[in-house]
Amino acid sequence: MRPADSMPALLAGRVVAVTGASRGIGRAITERVVAAGAQVVAVSRSGDVPAHPSVLPVDADVRSDDAPERIVTAALWAFGRLDALVNNAGTIHHANCWEHDDEAWDELFETNLTAPFRLSQQAVGYWLGTQQPGVIVNIASIESEVVCPRQAGYAATKGGIVGLTRSMAVELSGHDIRVVALAPGYIDTEQQSVNQTELEALIPAGRLGHPDEVAGAAVFLLSDLASYTTGTTLVVDGGYLAK
Repeated sequence: MRPADSMPALLAGRVVAVTGASRGIGRAITERVVAAGAQVVAVSRSGDVPAHPSVLPVDADVRSDDAPERIVTAALWAFGRLDALVNNAGTIHHANCWEHDDEAWDELFETNLTAPFRLSQQAVGYWLGTQQPGVIVNIASIESEVVCPRQAGYAATKGGIVGLTRSMAVELSGHDIRVVALAPGYIDTEQQSVNQTELEALIPAGRLGHPDEVAGAAVFLLSDLASYTTGTTLVVDGGYLAK
């Protein structure tokens, strides 16, 4: 875990659920959110999440029917509340569009789009029922805007999550519930499979991003600094889309 004094306590007293919390961007978001003063329900299939007194590990596959209820119930049982949700868990498959098999396609949509929708439904139901404010941050991708070969299914799910974000934000704007998307560019994680040298030549910043840089943007979106921000997508890509 990063030192608790590494950033202001922007999220002090809040409880945030983060899916896909065991590695990459999800792990970095978990660490940053804790450093910002929040307690975290860290959801993963492996259970290997950051060890910290403010982190509650929840071993769950976000695709399972009971996952949404289990995650929200765990937050209420452990911390007595839930203030925010980060839908980060995701998967990717590489195949030519004419060779993309149904099983991989279904897994992409179940993990990257259906699971965030169902979990958001559960969180929103809790917030509306208790008349509490809430924040949802959906992890999208610049691939909702640009083409990457052999990733048709992944791009379709990330385009879908942007559309879902906008739709839910409008519907929930009168209930003090914000819904935003965060779109990373090429980030140095184990999920990154493209040649790094070739990528760096295409990025104005001249390098891949770090998971922690995406996590910092997530903390901003979760905090009151972004209180007038909803229905939009914050891009963290080193200038890639600006070219």
